[in-house]
Parts: sequence; C-alpha cells; structure tokens
Amino acid sequence: MSNKQPIEQVASTAARATDRLAANAQSGIDATRELANDALDKASSRVTTLRDDMQPAIEAVSSRVQDMAARGMAAAAETRDLAREKLAEASDHTSAYVAEKPFKAMALAAAAGALLAMLWRRR
Repeated sequence: MSNKQPIEQVASTAARATDRLAANAQSGIDATRELANDALDKASSRVTTLRDDMQPAIEAVSSRVQDMAARGMAAAAETRDLAREKLAEASDHTSAYVAEKPFKAMALAAAAGALLAMLWRRR
C-alpha cells in the first residue's frame, strides 16, 4: 500500500498543476479578449471621429457635384435649344429654296439619292 500513496501524491500534484495551468490559460484568454475589445473600441471611436471630421468635406463635395450637374444640364438644354433653332432655320431655308427653284431642288435630290444608292450597293 505504500506504493499507492506516492502515486496518489503524484496524481494530486499533477491535478493541481493542471488546474493552475488551466487557470493561467483562462487568465491569458481573458486578458487577450479584454485587449482585443479595447482595441476594437478604440478603432470604432477613431472611425466615428474620422467620419464626423469628414462629413463637412463630403457635404461640400456633394454640393459641388450637384452644382456641376445642374450647370451641365443647363448647358445641354441650351445646346439643344440652339440646335433646334439652327435646324428650324435650315428647314426654312430649304423650304424657301425648293419653293424658289423646284426643278433644281428635284435634280439635287435625285443626285443625292443616286449617290446614296451607289454607296448602299457597295456594302
């Protein structure tokens, strides 16, 4: 029976050592988790601060983009209106030319039609 006592002592010592190792490991895990949470909190705070700092710049850029889009649309509308005026002028001049010189206009139209037909056949 004397052999059992040293074995029990070794087993008891091993169990205590295992318990200490487990406790130390848990402490390390807890400390690591706490550090990770702190780091995430700091990062979140910095992102929030950065977003708050950037908001005026984002709003300014957005305003400038909207202004440029409005000016671009106004310029496109102006160009469209000018093109309509020029097309109406050209239409009026063409109508006046056809009314003044109907035979010459017909000859020009026939020549243009023949040229288009020749080009179309080549394709």
